[in-house]
Amino acid sequence: MEDTLELVSPDIARAQVNELLGEGRKSLAKRDHQHATNLIAKAASLLVGKGSVIPQDPRSGGIVSTRYQQMDEEQLFLLLSCCYDVSYSLWQTSNGAEALKWLEEMEAIYRNVHIRQKPARFDWDFVTVNNPDASELRVKGLRLQSDIFLALLNTGMALQRIFVADQFRQHAGLNSYNIRNVAGPGPLSAMSQWRHPDPKLTKDHQLQYPDLQIRGSWLKLPLKKSSAVGGRQGFAHFVWKGRFYVLAGSRAAAGPWMHDFFYMTLARPQDGWTELPYYPMANTEYMATISQRQMCVDETAGKAYFFTSQKQLDVFDLSANTWSRVHTRIDGSFPIDRHYGEFAMVIARNRLYVFGGDSPDQVIGSNVFMMCDLETKRWTHYGGDAFRLKPDANWPGPRKWPSLWVDKDEERVYLIFGDGDRFGATQQGQKGAADLSHLYDDCWSWDITGEKWRRERIPGNAPCPRSEAGLTYNRKLDKVVAYGGYNASLPYDSPMGQRFFFSYFADTFIYDPHPADGSSPAWKQVITRGFPTYRAQCAVFSDSESGKIYMFGGYTNSQFVPDKKNFISRSFGDLWQLRLDIPGGDFEGVDVEEEARTAKQGPWQRCYACGSTGPWKKCGGSCNGRVFFCDTDCQKDGWKEHKQTHGCTARKK
Repeated sequence: MEDTLELVSPDIARAQVNELLGEGRKSLAKRDHQHATNLIAKAASLLVGKGSVIPQDPRSGGIVSTRYQQMDEEQLFLLLSCCYDVSYSLWQTSNGAEALKWLEEMEAIYRNVHIRQKPARFDWDFVTVNNPDASELRVKGLRLQSDIFLALLNTGMALQRIFVADQFRQHAGLNSYNIRNVAGPGPLSAMSQWRHPDPKLTKDHQLQYPDLQIRGSWLKLPLKKSSAVGGRQGFAHFVWKGRFYVLAGSRAAAGPWMHDFFYMTLARPQDGWTELPYYPMANTEYMATISQRQMCVDETAGKAYFFTSQKQLDVFDLSANTWSRVHTRIDGSFPIDRHYGEFAMVIARNRLYVFGGDSPDQVIGSNVFMMCDLETKRWTHYGGDAFRLKPDANWPGPRKWPSLWVDKDEERVYLIFGDGDRFGATQQGQKGAADLSHLYDDCWSWDITGEKWRRERIPGNAPCPRSEAGLTYNRKLDKVVAYGGYNASLPYDSPMGQRFFFSYFADTFIYDPHPADGSSPAWKQVITRGFPTYRAQCAVFSDSESGKIYMFGGYTNSQFVPDKKNFISRSFGDLWQLRLDIPGGDFEGVDVEEEARTAKQGPWQRCYACGSTGPWKKCGGSCNGRVFFCDTDCQKDGWKEHKQTHGCTARKK
């Protein structure tokens, strides 16, 4: 079946739609899935009317649909029925990519129902179609999405869809036995057993859905240890001429904080870090105020800009290795205060763009969007508020720790995800409070010329909602890569019986905005045999000269990832390279089968003999711990093969 269907009727012929839907369901019952898909897809086309296509292409202009917003309750229910039945039929033939497109269309329909509400609602406000059957359909659609994502090993999205389905079910008052079996406490608990990714699922997985998955490999690089740099979180970073720069940050959430500045040469990480002039602290400043801020580089000018939420920019000259301060102007009052942090920042067309962030007066986050022209040193406040909450269907909602990137032609600034910290607002007694934080499941793009936001679709096998993620746009590959992050609401049930009401991630995703074969753009999950430890606030970055992709630093919770040395959290100072099985992805020489037996699975190791995952002991031979064994029996079973394959010999006692 093609991605979209040409529409054939100018009218909403409900009788004809019902007839096609009925015939299609008869074909479904006979397991004639191709015929069923064609009939029901045609019914959906009749419903949306001439001049539209369904499912819509992500390149067609965003998620907002005037047609959907004009539909009455009966039309919406019929269209949702068509979308669900087509997706179910496609999934029965293992056509996951097409099934997800129709299920994504169901969510787009619900999003438009949300958008048409008067007065405007926040993203976290539940809105239902005034039809219990339509609400039940959404729950079933979310559950089907969850099943597909689990088959794709995207455990984060599989859990998130069940989680949202259960929340929506409760809000809609759907409490029958059957619907609770679709999305209730039982299914949610079953899905909460998985980590993201889960080592039990990755070992033997073979790529079955090339439209939604690609192969990759994480390689830990030999970085010379430095007590000065060490593990850190909340740091600023950038890349310039093959060098990776790190500024400030902290060892843990409560400090100690730094204002130091270092760089390493990415081609020679074993040479270690080179110290640069520290960030100049004024007497009235505290080191905590420069943590969790951002730094961007103008590669052509050789200058890096550090923004500390004040009406000034700190500039580091990368040729002279000197700091300076530039004072800026703005018409009216500055829209944020000096305590504002956890925002996202990018440079495009010699302009510095800043979105989101929070302050002690509004911990839920903000939707302030502002730009500083680096030539005129003048700020423009496009909109959003850092001190009060106001819903707007045409503007991204308030959040902290979102991610930004700029497209290759510097025409649009893209915004994705972030945390509306409603639980934090509860603790502070502020507006927007709730028992659970809201992790945004959205993507927006800002038209730099037209100066207008557009809400985009998130097609394919995408990362689940998160904040504090590592994300980079690789200009040489023309790809977006995301890794890790944190979700303050998704539960995890550990094997020890402990329930965490949050999740850390170590999954990796790639987005291709311009596929070479002309197909529709889509997210894909990068399936790796091994991966770095689950973490948030890491730096994922691209070297524009080599096109290579790296990851550095971050932190994790010491109970979520057990750590005997650190009671609350552990920060990292490790460096990894991501190799991708795409042209220019540096995948040559990767031995996938070898990695399946020897690569680290987050904080654990794979037993070389039996393949189990755990805190196993490394081989004590001349291989210097290249492989691990879970016990002496497996060591005996695997020793001969290990010796022949890796040339390992026993050390003399």
